[in-house]
Amino acid sequence: NNESFVIYMFVVHFTIPMTIIFFCYGRLVFTVKEAAAQQQESATTQKAEKEV
Repeated sequence: NNESFVIYMFVVHFTIPMTIIFFCYGRLVFTVKEAAAQQQESATTQKAEKEV
């Protein structure tokens, strides 16, 4: 009985929150990289337009 409580506490109060945290941070990193790539592309385009 005590062992099942410990497993429950571990899963509900550690594993699930850690999964959510990793998922959110993963999406955040993906979004930031995507925005940086878009900004880099925009800067290159602006530089080319300035030269013309």
